[in-house]
Amino acid sequence: VLFNKLSHLFCVRVRPCPVVYTIWNHPVSPDGTYLMSSTDEGALRGFVCLGKIPNSDSSCPDGAFKYNGEGGSSRTAIRLIPYTNIGSIHENQDFNIQFSEYNSGCSNYTTWKVEEHGASIKGVSLVSTRGGTIGQVDSSWFRLVSFSYEYATGYRLLHCPGPIMCPTCTSDACNIVWMVMVEGRRLQIAGHVTQDSEGNIYPLVVGFDTS
Repeated sequence: VLFNKLSHLFCVRVRPCPVVYTIWNHPVSPDGTYLMSSTDEGALRGFVCLGKIPNSDSSCPDGAFKYNGEGGSSRTAIRLIPYTNIGSIHENQDFNIQFSEYNSGCSNYTTWKVEEHGASIKGVSLVSTRGGTIGQVDSSWFRLVSFSYEYATGYRLLHCPGPIMCPTCTSDACNIVWMVMVEGRRLQIAGHVTQDSEGNIYPLVVGFDTS
């Protein structure tokens, strides 16, 4: 753990951390739009999309989901907006996530934010697009770190304190982002899952494709 922390601080302060690449081995750019997907080889594979949170009173789609064949749009393009633009997106770099496609009149429902709005699952904080901000002190900050296991290879998405609240935090201070089953079938993105959570939780390893 200490080695990982020192390595992270070295690549942040002395040289950039590794660049994040698309599935076509192209650097991910803050200027581009991408399709984020779960790279799992089985039933968990699929694109991330904008959808309506269960029991939400919003007139706009207001949550981030992994498409699971439930109807509607199967994919929604995103942008990664870094706190500090150093060219390409890098691992361990703080950024906001924003859907670049949205319904008419719903432009305020695009930026990812981790909260418990609409959540009825103990120990789970879901990703919403209600009230998310760009470059501010709130729960809208994420990072990526390379990751692989027997079923998927790509990047772990992390939910982090953010560079304003904690400019020296390593990725060890972040929470792993998961997927949680809602309404018996839909898979919503969850920014924080506690050990005593009561939901059906699934790993999320992401990749990026051009939109």
